[in-house]
Amino acid sequence: MSSIITHIAYGAAIGSVGGAVLGRRQRHMTVLGMALAVLPDLDVLGLLLGVPYESFFGHRGFFHSPFFAMVCGLFVAALVHSAGRRTALCLGLTTFAVMTSHALLDALTTGGQGVMMFYPFSSERFFFDWRPIVVSPIGLRAFFSGWGLRVMLSELPWLLGAAALGLGAFRVSRQVRQPN
Repeated sequence: MSSIITHIAYGAAIGSVGGAVLGRRQRHMTVLGMALAVLPDLDVLGLLLGVPYESFFGHRGFFHSPFFAMVCGLFVAALVHSAGRRTALCLGLTTFAVMTSHALLDALTTGGQGVMMFYPFSSERFFFDWRPIVVSPIGLRAFFSGWGLRVMLSELPWLLGAAALGLGAFRVSRQVRQPN
């Protein structure tokens, strides 16, 4: 997987874009994006429970699929439907985008067994042909090692991209809210 840091950075950035679209509650949307960004990796807990990595519910399986992201987006939209159509649509699309970014980042890594990108049409796992991100170790001790440093260096351009996206969203939302 790419590191939790990069997943959270993209979750924050995409959440801030959702907040900018809504025109308010941008901090809430940023925090929501950060939380949703790590949701697919809860499948790592399955490893502790004996779920094989390569199984349907294993790491980078069903819970990493854009299909699962879509289901979560629809669920979130249904939860907030009373807040209005625009808010529900924005929250649903933000949920989908954040969780799909997780799968896309993981498909750019150098390790693992790929990501279940095309479920329900295929349960095969895929990587992109271009894989510039060093796969992150699972576990805190391994992350704070030379391996973890290589991961962070390989993710630096991606972190800068997330920062630019997030800052751009904040800037646009501030300009939209200010009177002429």
